[in-house]
Formats: sequence, C-alpha cells, structure tokens
Amino acid sequence: MYWYTTQEFTVKWGNSYSLSFSTANGIRQGGILSPYLYNLYTDDLSANLRDTGIGCHIHDGCINSLSYADDMVLLAPTADALQDLINVCQVYAAKHKIVYNTTKTECMTTKLLVVGNTLQKKFSYCSREVKMELFRSHCYSIYCNSLGSRYKVATITRLKVCHNDILKRLLRLPRWCSSSLAFARNGVNNLDVIRRHSVFSLRSRVELSTNSIITSVRQSSAYVCGPIQQRWLGLLFVQNVG
Repeated sequence: MYWYTTQEFTVKWGNSYSLSFSTANGIRQGGILSPYLYNLYTDDLSANLRDTGIGCHIHDGCINSLSYADDMVLLAPTADALQDLINVCQVYAAKHKIVYNTTKTECMTTKLLVVGNTLQKKFSYCSREVKMELFRSHCYSIYCNSLGSRYKVATITRLKVCHNDILKRLLRLPRWCSSSLAFARNGVNNLDVIRRHSVFSLRSRVELSTNSIITSVRQSSAYVCGPIQQRWLGLLFVQNVG
C-alpha cells in the first residue's frame, strides 16, 4: 500500500503545472491492482445482495450480481425483485459515499412477450427472410435457460406457447395452425430444440474444461447427482418405453 499512501498529483493546464498535492481516496485508473482493490472495497455489497436470497437460483446457490471493478450486473426474476436489489445498492452507496452513474446504466428484460410485441409492431411489413432472421436473433437467446433446475412443467408450457405465438404473429398466421409445421417450413427452431442446443453446448464445455474451478465443480456430488444434471439428461436423452 506504500504506492497509494505516498502518491502525489499535479494538474497540467496547457504548459503550466499546479503545485503537487496528495489524495486519500480513489484508485488509479488503468492500474493493475485497481480492479482487485475495488473488489475488496465493495465485497460487503456483494454479501448484502447475496443475503437477500433474491436472484437466479442454481442448485442451492443464489446468483444475483456479477461484478468486476466498477461494473456490476444485477440479476432478478421480476421487476419488484430487481427494485429490492437496487434498494440494497442505494443503502450501501449512501453509507460509503458512492455515486452510481445512471447515464451508463441499462435495464434489460428477457421477457419473450415484450420481444414478440416489438418484432410484430416494428417489422410487420418486412420480408419473410428478414422476419426469420430477427426471430433467430431475438428469440433464440433465452439467457441462462440451460441452468434452470427448479422450474415447473407449467412454466415451460407457458413459455412454449408464448414462443409459438411470436412466430405465428410475426408471420401473420392464424393461431389454430400447426406450430410444428410453422417452425419446420420456415427453418427455425422451436423452444425444445433451442433448450437442447443450449444445454448440450454448456454441458460439453463443462465436461471438456481444464479450468481448476470448473473441474472441482464437475467432480462434486452436487454436479454429478444434482437436479441440474437430471434436467440436462432429461432434455438430451429420450427414453423409449415399451
């Protein structure tokens, strides 16, 4: 810490320099240690967010924030849950005199219904080829769906219906027409195929990874016998009965 306790600064204005002065707060921009020091400083915030129990649950763990240096992503299942996490951040910021830059803050939603309405309203007069490319771009990336292990069958059913309706509305097809036929004729994947591709991709990367942390997780009983592995196997392998 000698580097920080003895540092002095000057301000350059044109060809003139101010008198040197010291500073007792902040970290060096672009410094090698800066991200690590900032992570240590805000570690309590991560703990406070984790203690809420709000977020994306994977097995017995809860993930609701991803941070590196001064960038943070909050993950929440609903708008109310997100507001609860933001409230935790506001309390921490007030206590530690941190100011969030709202001009660099974005709120992203992965609700398929919102995506579908946007595509239908803005691109209804585009060609079929353009519509299908938009469908692939916006309706294939269902973030973190491969990590789900606690969802109910009814939830997946509602998601499938929503996914099917988006395609039909985008192509102006009647709701009673065959969804399977619509997907097949237009060369796009339905939700089941998207989920299988996502799970296969993630599972393959986990199984082939040489990273020490991922290797430890892969060898744990929580991974081998846990619910997420059962979900994966259920999606990837279909058993023949009789």
